[in-house]
Amino acid sequence: MYLLLEALSTVGDLLFGVWTIFDWFGNAKDTSDKNDEEIDPNNSFQMGYLLGLKGGTITNAAIVQSALLRFEQAHGRKPTMRDAGVVVSLMDSTSTK
Repeated sequence: MYLLLEALSTVGDLLFGVWTIFDWFGNAKDTSDKNDEEIDPNNSFQMGYLLGLKGGTITNAAIVQSALLRFEQAHGRKPTMRDAGVVVSLMDSTSTK
């Protein structure tokens, strides 16, 4: 009798573990749409984020706007938050000229 209860408990534990794993994978959400948000020069949060990545101050906001314009000219589309690294590199090349 003890062996039967132990076997049923083990099978129950395995089924619960498998159900938990499949439920977790089934509920996983794609968060990529947050990074696909276009960078708006009038959005102070996004401008602060880009300035923070560069280590700049508020007085460097014109450099950010120039880099956004250069990105749009080079790639033919508005940059998204996923393109923040490219915009920061454009900010570096703008500030050295």
